[in-house]
Amino acid sequence: MLELQVFELHTHIHKEVYMASIDKMMEYAISRWHKPRYVMGGGRIGVEASYTSKTDDCSSYVFKCLKKGGFIPESTWNGSTEDLFKMARQGKLKEIKRSEVQRGDIFVSGVEGKSLNAGGHTGLFTRKGEIIHCNYGNGTVTTN
Repeated sequence: MLELQVFELHTHIHKEVYMASIDKMMEYAISRWHKPRYVMGGGRIGVEASYTSKTDDCSSYVFKCLKKGGFIPESTWNGSTEDLFKMARQGKLKEIKRSEVQRGDIFVSGVEGKSLNAGGHTGLFTRKGEIIHCNYGNGTVTTN
């Protein structure tokens, strides 16, 4: 069983702006429902790095969501779960308890240093108890 860590976006900007950014991020996340086909390593190069790509994997999907919300620069590489762990170490994500989960929080499963490829998974919470993620099991973006 993979270890699950939950992070909230760590920002020092005004709460109203922060919420607007989460709204933009989640609007994009939901707009991709059943649109990209899940491909391990997808969503990173050329047209596949675009917001309307035909393929994504879990982490490229999360990185695109973060960009749409304005949490990371547009020029940021659509990274991996390892890059999300690195962002947490840099203070860009803050680990929280599962009981504190809110809309827009990110989950990362796996162990840092071993989460590449099928060793990890990531997605966003739509609310406590529900996630949206690009996943192998359904072959696209779904909620669970």
